Amino acid sequence: MFFNLNLKSKSFQIIETILHLPLAIMFFSKLYRFIFYSALILITSLYNNAVLAQSCVFSLGNDLQFCAPFSHTLQAPTGFSTYSWMPGGATTPSIQVNTFGTYSCTVTNSSGNLVINGNFSAGNTGFNSNYIVPAFPGPWGLVSNPGEYAINTSPNLAHNNFSTFGDHTSGTGNMMICNGASAPNDIVWTQTITIVPNTTYNFSAWAASALNLNPGEEAQLQFSINGVLIGPVFNMPLAAGQWSNFAVIWNSGTNTSAVITIVDQNTAPGGNDFVLDDIFFGMVCSFTDAITITALPVPSVTANTTKPIVCPGDTTTLYGGGAVTYTWTNGVTNGISFTPSGNTSYTVIGTAANGCTNQAITSLSVVATAPVAITVPANI
Repeated sequence: MFFNLNLKSKSFQIIETILHLPLAIMFFSKLYRFIFYSALILITSLYNNAVLAQSCVFSLGNDLQFCAPFSHTLQAPTGFSTYSWMPGGATTPSIQVNTFGTYSCTVTNSSGNLVINGNFSAGNTGFNSNYIVPAFPGPWGLVSNPGEYAINTSPNLAHNNFSTFGDHTSGTGNMMICNGASAPNDIVWTQTITIVPNTTYNFSAWAASALNLNPGEEAQLQFSINGVLIGPVFNMPLAAGQWSNFAVIWNSGTNTSAVITIVDQNTAPGGNDFVLDDIFFGMVCSFTDAITITALPVPSVTANTTKPIVCPGDTTTLYGGGAVTYTWTNGVTNGISFTPSGNTSYTVIGTAANGCTNQAITSLSVVATAPVAITVPANI
């Protein structure tokens, strides 16, 4: 009896286990997929971060030496997002220099955009907002009231008083058209993005006023990440349709997730109408390299002669010192005797082994022989 009951009990347990096995498999399968994809995202992000960081590494080359005076072009690789040379602040890939010293160039590069539907090409999807899309149009269109928005190809299609102009991306695509809310820090646009800790990110967007505005009526946009306002307030251009970029650099610290947000700080019920497009959030790297240019030593050249004073028809020899090769003016060859034609200055250019030159001058005098007076006694 006990044996049969035990069998029955074990059979029941086995049957119960079998019945619950799909649920267990499903649970662990979902958990596995979650862990797997989370790890995959993290590994991919770390890899992309490493690749991005490596993409910023460059070299201006070895330190240089030139003879004075000099002029030289310093060239950084092309293809980076930004350039900044010091001293001088040039923002081009190359600069022309003619002064000895140390020059540095800092470059930046950005990864691909981590924002989903940042150009609104997919319509009203991929982001959240405290603004609303009305179910029905108001007296001036779909965004007749503050705190309303629409996704469309021109501001005038969402509000009769708004101007007509194209989006920033292509001129014919979608943009986010906003009738500014009257409450500060109201969320215009927000999205949550998985990020890598201790990584630098660039958060930027393009914006324009939806109609021509008077001073004080323009939207005042600002970025926020994880609930903290960052960067300065960006005052929109007063002229309608003037697309302008505003951006901030942010380091993730220990964060693995970023709630990136755009808010409007202007609470004016009149005006305060704007459009957004091409919102970007991506890793950014920077790298600086420096190069030092120093002067090569200049030879100390001397101009010498075997006879600085000669009689007419006599020969002398000019020869330089302190360098390797010498070139004289007036057709003179170094170390070869010649007959001076008169009182003349001669310049020698000496070239050292390093290619640097210097010069020196000497003068020759040709002195005529004075006639010799012979006195004959009268009694001879």
